[in-house]
Amino acid sequence: MAVSFPAPGASVGPVLYGVGVGPGDPELLTLRAVRLLQEASCIFVPVVDPAVEGRAEFILRRANLLEGKKLVRLVFAMAENVEQREDCHRTAAVSVSEVLLAETKCCAVFATLGDPNVYSTFTALSAAVQEIRPDIEITTVPGIMAAQELAARTGRPLAVGSETLTILPGVDLSDEDGADRFSHLLECSDTIVCYKAGARFPAFRKVLLDADRLSHAVIGIRMGWRDKGAGTFAVGEEIPNASLDYFSTLLVRRPE
Repeated sequence: MAVSFPAPGASVGPVLYGVGVGPGDPELLTLRAVRLLQEASCIFVPVVDPAVEGRAEFILRRANLLEGKKLVRLVFAMAENVEQREDCHRTAAVSVSEVLLAETKCCAVFATLGDPNVYSTFTALSAAVQEIRPDIEITTVPGIMAAQELAARTGRPLAVGSETLTILPGVDLSDEDGADRFSHLLECSDTIVCYKAGARFPAFRKVLLDADRLSHAVIGIRMGWRDKGAGTFAVGEEIPNASLDYFSTLLVRRPE
């Protein structure tokens, strides 16, 4: 049975799509994502430096989806400071609104790693855009997340039957409360996925060791990327600190 998805140009006004492009491998782009990227009049990509290609842009370039396209890099600060992040969102929203203002039926895509509805910059960006231009239609296209790729590559299901799955954006284990919280989750969750685990990996490893769960944990570093240090590793093995970064995902399963 054929299924029809919303097509660019079908709406009466400008449309902004938040499109998940997966964790790093172009082969994990969905058919819907590819179609919208091919038909979009403009593609926005997040970067930390306007002069440097970001990971989402890299994926699209490897997939040959940027040829002949208007590409706009939007700068987002990877900072803990809330005001600084909000300033970036507002500035990016102004840029998006100006592009969409130029054409009444413009279809634009914001390409984001993973899924646009899970810990994504797109959530804050779309809210800022609607404050400026409430007439802009905004919709999202789901994408494959790093945790799904990590589960597939290591042969570990994320959840089976009635099991629970807990997803964390990163836990600060620098104090006792953070360590206690993570230890509690180990007891009450069947599977834990923790994003941004690279910077705190030694602390995670210690808690897992103390809980006798080291052999049930794996970490994915820059899933789907083809660079030195990327790949999947058992948490119990030695991992060079230089490889661990923001794009590190921890997966812990309850013992069978």
